[in-house]
Amino acid sequence: MEFNDPLAAARAIEAVWSSAAENESLRRDALIVETVAATTAGMATTIVGAPDDQITLSATPDTPFALPQLSGRGRPAPDQPPYARRLQQLLRGARRTFGPGAWRIAWADDGQICWLVLAAALESLG
Repeated sequence: MEFNDPLAAARAIEAVWSSAAENESLRRDALIVETVAATTAGMATTIVGAPDDQITLSATPDTPFALPQLSGRGRPAPDQPPYARRLQQLLRGARRTFGPGAWRIAWADDGQICWLVLAAALESLG
């Protein structure tokens, strides 16, 4: 379904809600999620204060690599691929936002923006 079409989106939500109309006590939640047309994606493990973040690309999961953590107003190295520069900035923001700890971050880069798709504390992953 294409959510850029407001009428189609409204009909889809109506279908979800009306499917449970007979049972008033049943919750009717609808979650609308925009997907990213990723050109590059993967997982990152970032630990506040570590020198590097550990990166795994979805296309080559058996070949992890390290990206230096950016701190303060530091800039990514110009010799990094564009997605890696955007990823370094995303991870810096995640550490600043989520605070001290170790984080596992799923990310997707569409060629212009590196998106945070999912974040979880490493302790909560078991």
